[in-house]
Amino acid sequence: MTSLTWKEQVDAKKQAKTGGKLAEKAAASSAVGVRINTNGWRSEGNASLFKLEVNDTMVAYYLAKKVQVGLKRSQTCTGFDFEFHPGHPTGYPIYVRMVGNEDSKSMTKFDTKNKSAPQLPVKKDMSDGDFVNFDKVTLSSTEKTNLQILIRDNWEFLQYMAKQIYEGEPKAKPPVLPVL
Repeated sequence: MTSLTWKEQVDAKKQAKTGGKLAEKAAASSAVGVRINTNGWRSEGNASLFKLEVNDTMVAYYLAKKVQVGLKRSQTCTGFDFEFHPGHPTGYPIYVRMVGNEDSKSMTKFDTKNKSAPQLPVKKDMSDGDFVNFDKVTLSSTEKTNLQILIRDNWEFLQYMAKQIYEGEPKAKPPVLPVL
């Protein structure tokens, strides 16, 4: 039987503690197939998922950078996640994934690169160049309106996050936040 050194024991305890917390977060994730990536962010494949809430690990990371723009309105509807996909040669798209939707094609998305916040009220389907495939959002009409307001009110923060993601940020790992 091999005995572990003190450092190996400490490292094993840290891994068990962190792994357990990350497993709890992964289990609580809203979308099927979602796991916690090495940054502690919820991910599915190459996509990073987040909710616009101060307790979301990715949002908290960018809020902690003391940026001029912040979160003006928190997400109240749990029926969807926002997500980033790497590898886009143009634009800084943000996708809206409905809970349980594993489809990777024809997702609702909007581009934040060099764009101004969408004006409300928008067209009924919101597919007016700012948004693509808004008909894929399976929320009630009230929840759709709240989604539109959430995006409009947090436009500058969403632009900031998207720019950081698509231009290669983060280079360093975000701080480990406590699991709530």
